[in-house]
Amino acid sequence: MPATKSFYMVLSAVVLIALFSLSAWLQNPGKNTSVNEGHCVLDQSDCEFKLGAEWGRVSLSPRPVPIEEPLNFVFYVPDQYRLESAHIEGVNMYMGRTVVFLDRQQAPVTGMSFLGSCREPSMHWKLVMEFSRDGNSFFRQLDFHTHYPQ
Repeated sequence: MPATKSFYMVLSAVVLIALFSLSAWLQNPGKNTSVNEGHCVLDQSDCEFKLGAEWGRVSLSPRPVPIEEPLNFVFYVPDQYRLESAHIEGVNMYMGRTVVFLDRQQAPVTGMSFLGSCREPSMHWKLVMEFSRDGNSFFRQLDFHTHYPQ
């Protein structure tokens, strides 16, 4: 009888661990940062990204992307998600975080920002977006580029 009891204790422990792991995964399914799904580049076209089972989309204007002039974003966000924040970071040269000022007064959410100039004539940038749903955070990022004559 002791061997059978040990077997059931081990089996119970395995089942409990599996249940706890499944529970933790279900509570935090979107914690992973999605890096530029589909390799879309915002200075070339609007870009879509996945949030759970839904799709969002971002539009950037004007194109080509100017330096030291207003940049306008339009964020099409699935209804069950909220765009909490967005910022821009340099990829090939870190220049800090530039805030994207969001206007959530109506759908779609719009945003505005500026990019500073530097000595690098071709810059690679990333737009980082933070979304929330049911108390969880979801991050997505999309790339774009700026070019200006030397």
